[in-house]
Amino acid sequence: MIKAFIISAMLLSAYGSFAQQLKGAWYSWNPYQSLDDNRKLTGLDYELISKIFEESGIEVKFDESDNDSWDKNQQDVRNGGKDFTGGAFMTEFRKENYFVSKPYRFEWNSIYCGRSDKEIARIDKLDDLLDYIEKHKIKLGAIEGYKYTSVKINRFIEKQLKEGGECLAIAKTEEQNFKNFMSGKVRLVISDRLVGARVLWDNDWGEEIQEHQIILPKKPIHLLLHKPADSLKRIAYSRYIDQFNIGLDRLTERGEIDQMIKKHLFPVLMNITVQTDWFFIIDLIGILFFAITGLLLSYDLKLDVFGVILLTLLFCAGGGIVRDLLVNRPLSLMTSPIIMQVILGISILGFALLRIHLWLSRKYESYRKSTLRSEAGFNTVRIVIEAMALGAYTIVGVGVAVEMKLEPLGIWGPFLGCVTSCGGGILANCLIVRKNPILMGTADPEVSIFWGIFFSQFLIWQTDRLNPHEVFIGVIITMIGSTSFIVLSAWRKWKSPIIRK
Repeated sequence: MIKAFIISAMLLSAYGSFAQQLKGAWYSWNPYQSLDDNRKLTGLDYELISKIFEESGIEVKFDESDNDSWDKNQQDVRNGGKDFTGGAFMTEFRKENYFVSKPYRFEWNSIYCGRSDKEIARIDKLDDLLDYIEKHKIKLGAIEGYKYTSVKINRFIEKQLKEGGECLAIAKTEEQNFKNFMSGKVRLVISDRLVGARVLWDNDWGEEIQEHQIILPKKPIHLLLHKPADSLKRIAYSRYIDQFNIGLDRLTERGEIDQMIKKHLFPVLMNITVQTDWFFIIDLIGILFFAITGLLLSYDLKLDVFGVILLTLLFCAGGGIVRDLLVNRPLSLMTSPIIMQVILGISILGFALLRIHLWLSRKYESYRKSTLRSEAGFNTVRIVIEAMALGAYTIVGVGVAVEMKLEPLGIWGPFLGCVTSCGGGILANCLIVRKNPILMGTADPEVSIFWGIFFSQFLIWQTDRLNPHEVFIGVIITMIGSTSFIVLSAWRKWKSPIIRK
């Protein structure tokens, strides 16, 4: 009994002597861990690990000046120079040489290629891509000492390192990895998906580099804690890892881990929405169809050339101007020349074509009669054009909410979608001083808000998946759904409830 008491006392004493500040190893890996403008450490892993240790009752410290490589971090933790580091996959070697925590998040990797590299972009299987790299002696950019989520890619890198690395270019940082791509040293880059999206966004490289269509698996991420050779120290460190796991479980149950992760996943969400070809096409559809809507209304109102251009401008860009002013964003009308080009092109060309139409109607009776017979079909086409423009701009508005990192997205997404799609029509109707149909019974705002809610919630759900193909399907569903609802409401003569008749 006395012997057991003495042993217990020795263990407690040993634990107490080691229960000082734990020192964390880190390296610049934005947005997981990096220095902000004030030279303070920030990032997803830094915030998660600090919060979990705080919940566990353990004090930790990071030295902002001690920025090493990932390979050096692991060595420091293994030899005891540092106590822990985050962002690690589970391997047999790490299980044997470190105390490994429960997973505190998951990680995705992505392959990146040039937007103009159509030959590589159309390869849809990883085995075929790796064969293509070896066959054509293409350089793949990777990070020193990093293990990726794909076993096949890890084997490929190990093989290349043993054989001299003819198809491999190793970089110390992700930034350098992508700089190698931009300078032509590599043709492909493999990167953590969140880091890659952030690098592209921060450096405005989205027009040159795209995420490859091959989807790599996601894997759990763990904390590595020093495993001392000394038995008493090992007991103390084993208690640290147990406390860390308990703190992690508590935060997970309260939903705080998910909230912190989703906040940092916005750059990837931006990369697969705002920085994609289809987003530009959707924006262009909205501009084109709203320009036609403005042109046709100008024809009904018998406006001159200036009136046509001004009304078309309001329909195309009015909602976007209001939206950008609300969220303190550079005006898209000023930053995207294509908007004015489309507006001027449609206005001038449409003005000329409608003048020709009027001339033909006056000169040829048969032409006038044929246009009258086609009036019902023309009105249907007009409704469909307006409906597609509204659907496109609803998607654009939600995309801007994502770009501006507005929270909660479930509220700001539908709101900006509605402002973008309906704001131009409201301003245009105010300009021509007539009853404003958008505010007096049409279902346009309600349809925009409904499908804005749908698309926003879809993107929120996607933060756990981040699949660009699924996001594109969500865009198509939103576009078809909103267009169908507008056409159906016009056909059935559905009206929004008004305050009084």
